[in-house]
Amino acid sequence: MADYKPWTEWFKQVRKTIPYGASPYVYTQQDDLEYRKKQGLPPADVKYKQLKDHLQFGNEKLSENICIFNLGSALGCPSRKTGECQLDDPERCYALGSEKMYGSPYFYRERQKQLWKTISAEQFARHVGQAFKKKEEYAIRARSRPKPKPKLIIKGKKKKKKKRVPFNPDMPYLMRFDEAGDFSKQSDVKKMSKIADILKKDYGIRTYTYTAKSSLDYRKVSKNLTINRSNWTSKKQPKKGTNVFQAVVKPTSKYICPGTASRECGSKCMLCVGGGNKLIQVKKH
Repeated sequence: MADYKPWTEWFKQVRKTIPYGASPYVYTQQDDLEYRKKQGLPPADVKYKQLKDHLQFGNEKLSENICIFNLGSALGCPSRKTGECQLDDPERCYALGSEKMYGSPYFYRERQKQLWKTISAEQFARHVGQAFKKKEEYAIRARSRPKPKPKLIIKGKKKKKKKRVPFNPDMPYLMRFDEAGDFSKQSDVKKMSKIADILKKDYGIRTYTYTAKSSLDYRKVSKNLTINRSNWTSKKQPKKGTNVFQAVVKPTSKYICPGTASRECGSKCMLCVGGGNKLIQVKKH
């Protein structure tokens, strides 16, 4: 047992050989710089690898035409810390629940937070555009493949799994920010506006986000970025391009979000993507 080393010492040696973003445990900027210097890799190549691994296309409720990226975790949400969260009890946050239950979503979103701080708006938009292009190419190739034969069901009823809404090249491409987390400072709003402009101009991708951060100034936000406000109003909000998003027990608005129940978000329902100062309500779940 003389050669035994504690796990922490072993990990310190191993992490020096792992590229930034290649492991769920290594996500510091210093690791990135050391690895690039050692391997002689240009920043853009490494940055694309990092960001590509932290872009999520759809989930059980959202269409795969929606690319999701978070500015941080729910546990470290700036609005939660400043008391701007719309929930009476921030501990009931849906995104926070998944972090407490599984743990891995927290580390994933914290790595996204680090990437947001280190990647420029131009790099971010370019890499997102490339990711959408690859999804599009794959979907077009898949259409030409022969359909598999239906499986023979012998006996008994099998539980039906919820099917995701697959990527469809004929539907709009959407970039959604903040399934968890929020803006932390004014420069985040400016950066996201710039990303929205580039995505719309170069790739035809529409961008939207949700925020509870009522203390920031949104008057100069890009027309290509739709802000969905979490039940707040302010003199610093833009006249157009925003909506109010409410979670209520009994929805009464003309615009009711069906996404949580029917998985129509991004496929049939586009309420949150376009502005127009709509009052969008969703039933609490």
